[in-house]
Amino acid sequence: MVTIMLSEDAAKKIREMLAKDDAKIAILEALSDGDWHSTVDLWRAARSVRKFIGIVGVGVALEQIQNIVGNEILQKKVGVETAEWRINPEFLENLRNLLEELREEKKKKITGLDFM
Repeated sequence: MVTIMLSEDAAKKIREMLAKDDAKIAILEALSDGDWHSTVDLWRAARSVRKFIGIVGVGVALEQIQNIVGNEILQKKVGVETAEWRINPEFLENLRNLLEELREEKKKKITGLDFM
């Protein structure tokens, strides 16, 4: 398997988008296992951090990710009543690294507030 690297510009845009929205982080974390996930599964993951997000909101988040990085990052299978999503295996390692960096940044911010 070939690993495709995200461009610096795409990685920066994803970081900016994710820094503002824990629901999108939850969606990408669910997808980061490399398995196929239904839109409903991704909705449940997003709802775990943002109670008022709907299926359409999940679709918008997935579309934003595709627009920033390119259509090749997400793969989609459409069935009769459902759609399933996964991260293109070629981008998986890069996405996992990006998510880990974001987790570390959030830990630093939280640790910095411990004195309060």
